[in-house]
Amino acid sequence: MVQALKRSMMRITLTVCSLCFLLPLACSDSNAAGTAESPDNQADSTAMTPAGEEHAEEGAKEKGGENPASTAGASDLEVEIINSILIDDSVLLGGQPSEAHFAEAADKGYQVIITLRGESEAGTSGEKAMVEELDMRFVQIPMANGGGYTEENARALAAILDDPANHPVMVHCGSGNRVGGLFALKAYFVDGLDPDAALEQGRQRGMKNQLEGRVRAAMK
Repeated sequence: MVQALKRSMMRITLTVCSLCFLLPLACSDSNAAGTAESPDNQADSTAMTPAGEEHAEEGAKEKGGENPASTAGASDLEVEIINSILIDDSVLLGGQPSEAHFAEAADKGYQVIITLRGESEAGTSGEKAMVEELDMRFVQIPMANGGGYTEENARALAAILDDPANHPVMVHCGSGNRVGGLFALKAYFVDGLDPDAALEQGRQRGMKNQLEGRVRAAMK
């Protein structure tokens, strides 16, 4: 009886000792696991989500401004001829260019030079040879001495402008006045605008008031 009681007490003692030994190990493992997870949790909290990356890229674009390639083009085709007006990103209108202007136009890739001046007008001598020597195409639509305000000339202008292979293109007269007048006729005969709207387009392209009566009279 006494021996049995002693054995039971010994088992209880061993069990308690085992628990006292194992409990610190378990607590230590738990703390170690928590410590091991901390770097991952910290990384997750600082990692950028895909949406965050998109916002960051947008912010970088806003700070950096527009891509230079997206704004290049129209401004690169500016040539400072008399009363110059650049329309449709690739059509330069104005007055008589100089030899330097033609050379600049060639350097900037112009394909066609259209003149509305007659061969007898001052300052036109040698223009055709000069333009062709610069590997540009020379086209003459004469509107000299008060003539040339016709549907035929308006359609001749439109045919050249409608072909993308001809761009960039320069259209000039002496001051830009006749250029605006011919564009008004194009707006009326080719684009189908009413006379008032066509004349307004002509004004925007260089036509002066003294020419309006003649242009309006041609709209028949």
